[in-house]
Amino acid sequence: MLGGELKVSLLHEDGREAVLAELSRGDFFGEISFIDNKARSATVTALTDVQMLFLPGKHFIGVLRENADIGISILSVMGKRLRRSNEAIETLTFLDVTGRVSKLLLELASVHGEKNADGSIRIKGITHQKIALQVGASREAVTKTLQSLEEKGLISAKRGEIIILRR
Repeated sequence: MLGGELKVSLLHEDGREAVLAELSRGDFFGEISFIDNKARSATVTALTDVQMLFLPGKHFIGVLRENADIGISILSVMGKRLRRSNEAIETLTFLDVTGRVSKLLLELASVHGEKNADGSIRIKGITHQKIALQVGASREAVTKTLQSLEEKGLISAKRGEIIILRR
């Protein structure tokens, strides 16, 4: 990807969606289909205007044969994605909705959070629906969870942002 933002997700036949990742500049996708010659395993949707480079499948293996560094880079990214998938399985298996939402908020805070003077951390551009898609829960369950976290004094939730309060 040269620019823009994409969402990688799984779509269930009943309309439910699970977001696997969000991609941006420098990321790539579609490599699994080139390697195993099977249909795509996820759906990729543009969240913004996107600029891309496209490599036809018939050239992919040739590029890997000619440039080991590219192959090693792709393997490194695939390894990170596999680890993230393993973590997601662990999270979905062992944590309830409150645990999954809390874990996601901490991850978002560490990557995208803005530290405030009082030590709290602001996460902008987040919605209940977006959280629900990432933690495998309904929007309603996420709303109840956020209300509970707010009542406990752990967060402050406003439209489009969540502040993780310092304790």
